[in-house]
Amino acid sequence: MGHDDRVTTLTFVRSPPWLHVCVTGSADKTVRAWDSESSSCMSCLRDQHQLEVVAVASSAAMGPLILSVDKGGVLVAWDFASSSSRSACPMKMPATCMASTGARTAAVGYANGVILLLDVTTISILHKLVGHDGDVQSLDWAPPPPAAAAAQAQPSGTDHEELPELASAGRDRTIRVWNARVGTSKQVLKPKAAPGEAKNRGWLACKWHPQEKDSLISGGSNGDVWWWNVKSKRAQKGTGKQLPSRSVFSFALGRLAGDEEEKLKMVCVSMDRTIALWDMQDSLTCRWLLPCLGGYVYDIDRCPSDPARVVLAVGDQTIRTWQTNSREPHDCQLLWRGLQAKVICVRWHPDEDGTVAFGTDDGRVGMCDVMSQKHRILAGRHAGSVYEL
Repeated sequence: MGHDDRVTTLTFVRSPPWLHVCVTGSADKTVRAWDSESSSCMSCLRDQHQLEVVAVASSAAMGPLILSVDKGGVLVAWDFASSSSRSACPMKMPATCMASTGARTAAVGYANGVILLLDVTTISILHKLVGHDGDVQSLDWAPPPPAAAAAQAQPSGTDHEELPELASAGRDRTIRVWNARVGTSKQVLKPKAAPGEAKNRGWLACKWHPQEKDSLISGGSNGDVWWWNVKSKRAQKGTGKQLPSRSVFSFALGRLAGDEEEKLKMVCVSMDRTIALWDMQDSLTCRWLLPCLGGYVYDIDRCPSDPARVVLAVGDQTIRTWQTNSREPHDCQLLWRGLQAKVICVRWHPDEDGTVAFGTDDGRVGMCDVMSQKHRILAGRHAGSVYEL
């Protein structure tokens, strides 16, 4: 049996023999450990969190110990193998994100911009990092050298851990690089803002390059992706025929299974509901973009002058146009600005190729220009959902 509400976070256990275990946190205030091979739930942590779980993390050196933190700031250390747990509230503030070093230290970000470095074994505060103005949205520890990584994976009897650098990104549109050993800020990076972009809007994610020292990937405005040299504070912008158009939520870097050339790739997901695959050799190039749907497709209509072009009404408050005969298999256009309700039905104008009429679940009818991506709502409204145009 699964969660009773949406899954908000997940991670895989990083310690043998539990590498097949996936851990999920949910808005139903529980944390579950799953056997990814049998798709069965192995164990469930209940009654420890009173609010939505926002982040989970594991450590290669701590075996089956899982950390979880909720919107109330309560942190729980849970051993899913023995079903034992302990909890603490290091800061009475909504937590927003968390990252583990892989050994015995974890970083937790909060809505007030503070980051706490915690000893996992005792849930005690090592350092308090202050610098961001607003939510901390992303945390990532720099990859340690191979020798240090091997040492981290082994349980240690010492109290000393050589902490790597920590990168954080916040709602204040800054990326900070921290010296975690002493708890001080080393660098502040500022991705370029789009013209007219409001401060404290959108999402900013960051991820260290796994192989290149002082190399960092971040999101930016309007779906931009940047490859930073932290020392020089310079960044190159990702390029490609198709690119994300809204804020990037997260990054994953690694090698694709079956890739004989062993080239490093990156995958990112963004607010425009796309998944992008990037090549990362000498430059950052988007290889392909996969559009996804955030809701049901309620209606579809074919363009009268171009049968290969269709428009879709989607329940995630968007309209999509899809050129089905394009050389690009996923040649889609996303229309979302200003749409405040589920789009239930759509119709192409019989004579004007670029005009689409739409109806919503709150009774409104509108006209959309797919070329300019602008729309207007007609005066008056139905008492309920508009099902047909």
